[in-house]
Amino acid sequence: MAKLLNVLNKNTFSLLVELPSVDAVMVEAALAGGADAILFSISDPQELKDSKKEILRLIEEVEVPMGLSVAALDGQAEKSLKEILAEIDFIEVAEESIGKIKKVKGINKLVRLDNSYSMEDLLRLAEEGAELVDAAIMPKSRQQKEMTIGDLQQYISIVISAGLPVIIPTDLAIKPSEVSILWDTGAKAVLLTHKVLGCDPRAVEKNVRQFRIAVDDLSQ
Repeated sequence: MAKLLNVLNKNTFSLLVELPSVDAVMVEAALAGGADAILFSISDPQELKDSKKEILRLIEEVEVPMGLSVAALDGQAEKSLKEILAEIDFIEVAEESIGKIKKVKGINKLVRLDNSYSMEDLLRLAEEGAELVDAAIMPKSRQQKEMTIGDLQQYISIVISAGLPVIIPTDLAIKPSEVSILWDTGAKAVLLTHKVLGCDPRAVEKNVRQFRIAVDDLSQ
């Protein structure tokens, strides 16, 4: 399986899809739409345990990089992760949890920022073991609002200060026509969340494809 960093380095700009559960039908829809990588977002340790076999099966069958986002790494979650970490391509954790996976070999480590991040946090991410940054910095009051110049300035600051590949999630109401603006910030990818994907497989495939076209246009 290609590593996520390799994909991001190879492409002009990449298209990642975040799914809120481990669902093979939704994975198929995202891939049909043109996703470069899939990220499963799981916040409950029991859900992680119950989904382990399906995650491993999908990793075996799917060619694009597949990752796992976990909200916290408590004891139960860490136990369930052991087998998955041996196969998964990348893992996303909160900034305060990066130390727990720093020594894990063979996977890319993605740190999810939130709106409480500081410049000091950004400057030490690489030292803490992070390899990529998910710039999920929008507070709830800003989510699904139109993107502003101030938002773009924040993304640019993160790109410059972190010194790592930055992924911008669609917490704002980002449209396919704005993909080129995200690329101009220096970010390496956009991460499509359920906020723009929808919950129906047909909608997911359609929405991913619209962003796929916009991403591919950057290479023309």
